[in-house]
Amino acid sequence: MQSLEKRIAALEQANPEEGFPKTIFLLFLQPGEAECEIHKLGNSPSGADRLEWLRRPNESVQEFKHRASKEVPRNAGGIAMLFMCE
Repeated sequence: MQSLEKRIAALEQANPEEGFPKTIFLLFLQPGEAECEIHKLGNSPSGADRLEWLRRPNESVQEFKHRASKEVPRNAGGIAMLFMCE
């Protein structure tokens, strides 16, 4: 068993970010809503140092999320959170 744990640790060292989310999206829905259109994302729910991203005309939701995910500041572990804003 110890040998298996050593092998897993070696694999995690080789690809430390593999399998871990890099960006966490928090979307707030009303009861009964299955999904909603995202037009604005922020790196915190509120605050002075909050950054915001606005969806561009003709930009798909996936493209918008990808763009904001690339631009958002990350913590020491390389993970970022983006919140849906209204």
